[in-house]
Amino acid sequence: MDELKFKGTETQVCKKLVKAGIGKDENEAKQFLNNLIRNKQILSDSESANMEYYFSSGSYNPGVHYFMTPSYNYYISVKFTTIFIIATIFDITLTKGFVSSATSFLGIQKQGIVKLDENNGEKCIAKQTALTKNKIGTQDILSENNGQCCNKNFKCQFNIEGICHCDNSNIITIYENLTQKGVFKKHENKYKFNF
Repeated sequence: MDELKFKGTETQVCKKLVKAGIGKDENEAKQFLNNLIRNKQILSDSESANMEYYFSSGSYNPGVHYFMTPSYNYYISVKFTTIFIIATIFDITLTKGFVSSATSFLGIQKQGIVKLDENNGEKCIAKQTALTKNKIGTQDILSENNGQCCNKNFKCQFNIEGICHCDNSNIITIYENLTQKGVFKKHENKYKFNF
């Protein structure tokens, strides 16, 4: 089994995530869950992250008004590699137990988990590569954004007043740095995640 499956309310899923070693506490697990839901395009065709909206009500007492409250049920099925990608990009803690079992299963025991440098563009390039269908990037990874910053929430040296100044030579340098860190492997002029 190279994937984890969770279902239930937000609280239930967050508790299960923490128990599985994804996030150091329920707040960090919730951050993981929210980033997973907001970035579904990272998922492969065999993965899913769905949120179902429903109303719940309290117990009914005659003569007393009660309110319907909105709630969500989550249905999550994600691969270990996707968990690593999201955790790396969004700084989610993975416990030693999760990392040990997942890396062993994936055959990447000799690699460590690295911290991506947000300021020099590593997080941005890794995220944009994760968003591609085949998880492969080239020097043109940012070309679809027409010069606009695609990750405004990242504090990056190339983002100057919302305009991205990361050119192709910067992108290649970033990919090469990430390749040295073991995040990507290079084949010809393409970079693919190394797990």
